[in-house]
Amino acid sequence: MEPFEAAGGRGRKAVRVKSSRSMAEQGSFGTPKISRVALARRAAGGAGRERAISLFEKIYPAQMSHTGMPYDPRAWAQHNQRIFGALKKAGLKVPVTYRVMRRPKSEWSLLQTDLTFGGKRQVTSGNVFHCHILNPRLFYRITNLPEVLERMKSDVREAAKRGIALHGDEWVFSVDRQTGKADAYLADFNMTRRPGRIPDVSWRLEVLDKLKSGRYELKKVIDSDFSGKIFDKEDAEAPRQRK
Repeated sequence: MEPFEAAGGRGRKAVRVKSSRSMAEQGSFGTPKISRVALARRAAGGAGRERAISLFEKIYPAQMSHTGMPYDPRAWAQHNQRIFGALKKAGLKVPVTYRVMRRPKSEWSLLQTDLTFGGKRQVTSGNVFHCHILNPRLFYRITNLPEVLERMKSDVREAAKRGIALHGDEWVFSVDRQTGKADAYLADFNMTRRPGRIPDVSWRLEVLDKLKSGRYELKKVIDSDFSGKIFDKEDAEAPRQRK
C-alpha cells in the first residue's frame, strides 16, 4: 500500500487502488478515473481496519509535455491540495474527500469524492469565464441555475479575499438525475493561482451575471486546452452573447 496525506488531517493512512475505470470526459491535465479504493487505518498495535469506497481519481503521469508550463506531477497534485485546503478553511463548497496519493512509475494522483454519488448524479465541468463547458445540455437542465450562479459569485469573492484568483474551471456541476437540482463544487485547481495580491474579480462577476440573465451562453468545449493562460480582463476570451 502507498501512503497518502489527507488535506487538513492528522496521522497516516494507507490506500491501495483495487480497480478503476476511465471516465468519458478527458481533460488537459491528468487522466480522470472512477477508482474502487481500499482505505486502511492502522491502530497503535499495528492492527488495522479496511474499507472499500469509490472515489474520483485524477492521475498525473510522470511526464506531460503539452502543458506549455513546467511540469512535475507531485508539485501539481500538491498545488491542488493546498488550494483545496485554503478554500475548505474559508467554508466554500468543496468535495468532502481530497487527498494526494503517490502511485507506481513516478505518477501521482488526487483522490476525491465521486460527485456522481454512485451514479445518482451527472457531472460536467468546463471554463465558465470562457463560456465553455463539456456538456451544455446538462448545464441548462439545472433547475436551480440562478441559485447556483449566485453561489459561484460568492465563491469568487471569498476566494479573492484570501488572495486566490479563480480561473473559471474550478467548478464541477453535480446534477441530480431526477430533479435537475445541482450543486457547484470547487474541485479542480490546476489553473488556480495565488498572485500575491487581492485579485480584481469585477469582470468575473460580470460574466456570471450575464450567464444568469441569459446574455451569455455556455458553449460546448471544442478544444479542452484553454491555452494554459492565467488571464486578466484584457486578454480574456470574449464570451458569446445570445442573439
